[in-house]
Amino acid sequence: MWWNRKKKQENGSPDSRSARRLTSGVSNYVTEKQTKIAGFLNRKTEKLSAGGKKAFLFAVCLLFGGMSLYLVVKPFWRPSAPDASIKPKAISVPEHANKTGDENLYPRVLVTEADIKEVRDFKRYTDSLKNTANGRSLYDSILRARPGLMDTVGMLEELYLLQQK
Repeated sequence: MWWNRKKKQENGSPDSRSARRLTSGVSNYVTEKQTKIAGFLNRKTEKLSAGGKKAFLFAVCLLFGGMSLYLVVKPFWRPSAPDASIKPKAISVPEHANKTGDENLYPRVLVTEADIKEVRDFKRYTDSLKNTANGRSLYDSILRARPGLMDTVGMLEELYLLQQK
């Protein structure tokens, strides 16, 4: 009901409440540790002059920038032993990675042997109707009642032949 929907969304399920409590607890713990580390670092650097702080910042940037540059340049500068390098490997693709699942909804055999036998028997019967005058009138009345019948018979035969390949 529309008047209860808002209340349910505000309260939430017991699982979502416990998940919120857990995430807020972890978040508070991390924030508390960050605050303690920031306070410790502030106490250590508060006695430095402005020039000293700039020199320290420059040294930290130089240290970590140099380390990053070293890690980027090292593979190109001094090739390591052939066994230690990372070699590309072929990616193994699961057999059904490109399948949607719709393939299983439709049977592989659309026209069975029994079906095609019935279709061919019907086609022989209708062909035999064309040979006599009474049969010809019956054949015409069937085609008037079912206009696309012979087209369907032909398509079923083609489909059977296609699925045999």
